[in-house]
Amino acid sequence: MCAIGYDAIGAVAQPLSCGAAVDSMTSGGFTDQSGSLALSPLTCVGRPCTINSPSRRGVEHDCLGKRTGESCVVRRMPGYEYGEGFTNESWTCRPDGVFSGTIPEVVPAVCPPPVLPEGVAHTCTGKTFGTVCWTYCKMGYEGSFAQYECRLEDELGFAPSKDSKPLEKNSPWKSSETSEDPSDGVDPEANFTDDGETSDERESTGVILIPLDPPSTCIPIVGARRLALETSTRRLSGTCDASEESVGLTKAGLAHTCLGMAVNAECAVECAVGYTIVGYPVIYTCTSAGVFSGLGFPTCTPNLCTTAFPDGLGVKHDCDGIATGSTCTASCRPGYTGAATEFSCLASGDFSGVSPSCEPSACDRLSLGEAYRTTNCEG
Repeated sequence: MCAIGYDAIGAVAQPLSCGAAVDSMTSGGFTDQSGSLALSPLTCVGRPCTINSPSRRGVEHDCLGKRTGESCVVRRMPGYEYGEGFTNESWTCRPDGVFSGTIPEVVPAVCPPPVLPEGVAHTCTGKTFGTVCWTYCKMGYEGSFAQYECRLEDELGFAPSKDSKPLEKNSPWKSSETSEDPSDGVDPEANFTDDGETSDERESTGVILIPLDPPSTCIPIVGARRLALETSTRRLSGTCDASEESVGLTKAGLAHTCLGMAVNAECAVECAVGYTIVGYPVIYTCTSAGVFSGLGFPTCTPNLCTTAFPDGLGVKHDCDGIATGSTCTASCRPGYTGAATEFSCLASGDFSGVSPSCEPSACDRLSLGEAYRTTNCEG
């Protein structure tokens, strides 16, 4: 018969006996149950591995379809960089159908901040591949919001996905003075080489901010510019920082550029990584009372986690549909034993946790007649 992790092809697996030759001193070859010489050798092929496939945001692999004993490569995707000391990793398909290996640590590349015209502020400092940010008008200017996304350089090009967001003169989004700048996946077509790089490997992980809207155009408000300039020299930065928590700017799902702002300066409150904004950012002001003030908060919807699900031999979970900040449970399927574990949905879109160690339960011992041999069924 074929070993664990292999299936027979071209012949049916059956018990064979070692037959004696005429002189009873040498082998007569293997014979089947009818006593006939077994002429066709058994051909065994490895089974495909389907459990514990490499899965994490920012990595790709060529493990699909790999069989027992075969190896594959796990590497970073474009737009990501290896963590210190990491590079591509080799994984192996084990006889139990489980992939084995280490996922390399990868981090999303950081986009440089945009170069903007006078009067335009942004929330784009430190934004990483796949995240979004906003430009808006500084104090003393009025105009429109614009959303940007950090993408690969080779995607550079302006193709607005939606209308711009105009700011009317009396809109709560309008600025009125000036302030300082607040500044899985798997590609089945990938051609991996021996060193883990694809044949069309990019020279760098270069990323750049690409506008999703027509860029912000900010026009000076008559009279406001001079007033802002006259008061800017006597502002104390960070005056309102102590009110950050009390006014609600530390709520889950929010991000902002307000820390370090001076009295009368404005900042933008948007959605944090792991959340999607519904509508627009909200402008807050650092008041002379030393408190941030704004009209409510943006609506932020948590994103679903889609990578690094609990996986392993005998593992099941209830993690489908779980979003940023929520948790789920991984446990053992019927026929396996082991303690359940908890997973958390991270802002990156990955699940975080350790899959339970599920051991297969032993089958009850067979009770058959003397004509049957069951020794290889024990355990």
